[in-house]
Amino acid sequence: MRALLLAGLTVALVACGPASTKAAPEAGAQIIDQGDNIVDFAGDDAQMNGAKLKARQTLPIFWRHLEAHPEMEHDLKVGLPTAAGSLEHIWVSDIKIDGAKIAGRLVNDPVDLAGLSMGSPVTFTRDQISDWAYVKDGKMYGHYTTRVVVKHLDPTEAAQLKAMLSQNPVESDAS
Repeated sequence: MRALLLAGLTVALVACGPASTKAAPEAGAQIIDQGDNIVDFAGDDAQMNGAKLKARQTLPIFWRHLEAHPEMEHDLKVGLPTAAGSLEHIWVSDIKIDGAKIAGRLVNDPVDLAGLSMGSPVTFTRDQISDWAYVKDGKMYGHYTTRVVVKHLDPTEAAQLKAMLSQNPVESDAS
């Protein structure tokens, strides 16, 4: 399952990208050309902010699923502060909760988080969470921000990612 999830998660989200970017297919975002599909969104992007809000509203579903199925892969996307003062939103796996602090490991290489790379341990709070995800029966649930990012990808890559996403972010039997 991890390979399936990683294939869909090379999409990272940053709040403020470096100067070297190329225009994205739709206005409001830029794809940073670094090998991974890293899409840079403005802090006031309505679609992305709506996706983050919906993900946060449905976090109880994620927490229940994590508790009920600890053997399954569960990921959170978190906003980590960069040296430039912006946030880089990046996926974190191996989720462990200790009171108000949450720990995990970066799923991919960050763009602007000095000293961190894929697999680096990070800690964060619930307030930093911008999305959640898990894979069940070969489909990726959650991924609210990914569903916005996919609109900005190359059509072939977008089609591959859409095929892995569940039709709805939340399972029909989740509450």
